[in-house]
Amino acid sequence: MFSPDLVQCPNDINFCSWLSLDQFHDPELKRLSRLLPAVLLHDKAPGTIRTYINSYSAWKRWASHHWICPIPADCTALALYIVSLIQKDLSVSCIYSAIYGIDWVHLKNGHAKPSEHSVIKQVVEAAKRMLAKPKSRKTPLSASAVRSIVQRLEGGPLGSFQLAAFICLGFYGFLRWDDLSRMTPEDLTFAPTHLTIYLSKRKNDQFREGSQVLISRSDEAPCPVGVVQKFPDQAKHDPRTILWRRIQRTKSGQKLRKEPMSYSRANQLLKKELEKEGLDSKCYGLHSLRSGGATTAASMGIPDRLLQRQGGWRSTRSKNNYINESVNSLLLVTKSMQSG
Repeated sequence: MFSPDLVQCPNDINFCSWLSLDQFHDPELKRLSRLLPAVLLHDKAPGTIRTYINSYSAWKRWASHHWICPIPADCTALALYIVSLIQKDLSVSCIYSAIYGIDWVHLKNGHAKPSEHSVIKQVVEAAKRMLAKPKSRKTPLSASAVRSIVQRLEGGPLGSFQLAAFICLGFYGFLRWDDLSRMTPEDLTFAPTHLTIYLSKRKNDQFREGSQVLISRSDEAPCPVGVVQKFPDQAKHDPRTILWRRIQRTKSGQKLRKEPMSYSRANQLLKKELEKEGLDSKCYGLHSLRSGGATTAASMGIPDRLLQRQGGWRSTRSKNNYINESVNSLLLVTKSMQSG
């Protein structure tokens, strides 16, 4: 049952000032009135709320320093605040984060969103143009590189075997670090023909509906499903613990520690293996697994609908951001024209 104690109301939000929660005398309405603030805080995920509060707090400090009332915000003063952020040469996403946070706190306090004002809209559009920078994307990993790395790692100690299983899931499942980092053995279901990965939460799964990703078994070594299936047994995992963990070296060999593997450590381990393959590790990162899997599948002519389903992309545009077209694919355009 939902309880108001599950949510901590930020100090900058005061529902009582505008909702008139104490106007009701009926016991049931009083009870529901106590729940309403917590329900209103559930329109965003906890992590998003923390980001919004931090963004609003930065605006509040700036406004207080210049003797300006932070809420309700004066739109000209807020426009000047955005100009100050532009002068710091921050990214466009930082500008949006500031606006979203200030808007959200205003709504929770019963005020209109400042971003709806024309001057704020103009200044944000200007920031997008002035701060726009070319996107630096990591190079997708090739299927041959993945097979070579996994084949070398799967015969090694526990730490190497863990990395092999990690790479298999990231590449063939088109998975983000965010997806991988929460994974437990309970999320993996093995069948004679394939592996089913249950993802209770994905980046674009705003309503926590959950999704499944399937990876087929292969007759050729190394079979990604076979590698992943052996790892939890070899590591003696508790079914409900995080799958990827830090490694402890002992006299009798390697074993898993309680602490989960961090993003930086996983990235470091992957780069180390890429260097052994003779690849420039500066061009690669954990996202190279997801983009590499998608790029490889696209080059094989897999339909867009299935690619989007595997990667959890809601639009073709989002999916295309992860795919690097091969030279042969690009040449198909003019080859078709010349043979027509």
